[in-house]
Amino acid sequence: MRPYTALLTASLLLNLLVGCAQPTPTTTPAEGYTLVGKPFPTLRGLSLASDSLTFPEATRGQVAVLSIAFVQEAQATIDAWVQPMADELAALPGVVYYEIPLMPQYNALVRNWAASGMRSGIDPKKHGNVVCYHGDQQPYFAALGTRQKTEAYTLILDREGTVRFLAEGLPTPEARARFTAVLTELRSKAQPE
Repeated sequence: MRPYTALLTASLLLNLLVGCAQPTPTTTPAEGYTLVGKPFPTLRGLSLASDSLTFPEATRGQVAVLSIAFVQEAQATIDAWVQPMADELAALPGVVYYEIPLMPQYNALVRNWAASGMRSGIDPKKHGNVVCYHGDQQPYFAALGTRQKTEAYTLILDREGTVRFLAEGLPTPEARARFTAVLTELRSKAQPE
């Protein structure tokens, strides 16, 4: 095996399987981000169920909760936001939830290997809710106002695909309250009259 191939393999294993870093216990509320009030940038990905999805088109007509991460270590932050309300989100009519790992553009072999590893570690019922993006991360760093690549980002999109809530990092009580208020307000607007 060539040295750079071994190094790439070891690096990918470390990033995808080990998760060395712990998330920073801070959340920045939506008001600090320029993306709030703007359309979510176009993002194309493939779900673990092999469905091709383009955001925000895939969520039009529904309120969408998105968890976005650039590294596997951010999963703990995603779980902190979503696990306490996973059953509620799944039961809410007119609300959809997606986790979107944004990964660099790897060759097909590495992409398939990474997806296979994720599939084996995620409940098959949730495969349609995990959409992997492989490509240039820079536009999304800029759109999200990324300060730390190791953080996860939690967003709420309205029915038209406009970002109405965006937080970085672990939820604080204030951020969770704001998240719930925005979700409740958008759901009430989404209900048929």
